[in-house]
Amino acid sequence: MDLARIKDLFTGEKYHDLLLDAFELGNYVIIYGSILFLTILGIIAWLFGTLNLLSLMWDLINGWNLSHDTATSTVQQLQTNAILLLDLYLLSVVLFIVAFGLYGIFIKEEKEGKEGIRLPVNITKISHLERYLFGTIVAILLVAALDKILYPKGTASTENAITIGMICAVVLVISIYLAIQHLRDL
Repeated sequence: MDLARIKDLFTGEKYHDLLLDAFELGNYVIIYGSILFLTILGIIAWLFGTLNLLSLMWDLINGWNLSHDTATSTVQQLQTNAILLLDLYLLSVVLFIVAFGLYGIFIKEEKEGKEGIRLPVNITKISHLERYLFGTIVAILLVAALDKILYPKGTASTENAITIGMICAVVLVISIYLAIQHLRDL
């Protein structure tokens, strides 16, 4: 093959159209695949949380005793597991929000006028997706801070205070960012 023929092969209109079609197909595969993957992960996280909740309730019912020591340990076990379950459910919410956001940003616009999926949130811009995600991340961080406050690990209280302070700082920065974004959108 000579150089001119190779050049014609890569500059021809058929090759150009083939590249555009491959790029468009790749975008759909990546976006639809990501949405499906995030939705499945959200469902798995939610099911795992629900099964853990049912298991916790079963253990509490089986270990029910009216003595003071047992009731205190049962309440502590319930508090610890409730925080962990809340964290797991918030993670599943984050996964669903990202999946809804990807659908709302990339797919819903294409299906304008056609029957599409009705979403529980209206996400049409990246800034809307950021707002929902940051709000949920703040909730997850606050649950983590609550876990550190209620159940400090070890005896180093300065380490826990630094961790709680960092979590509060991140929550403050995210809150300021969200307030600025909200003012820009008005």
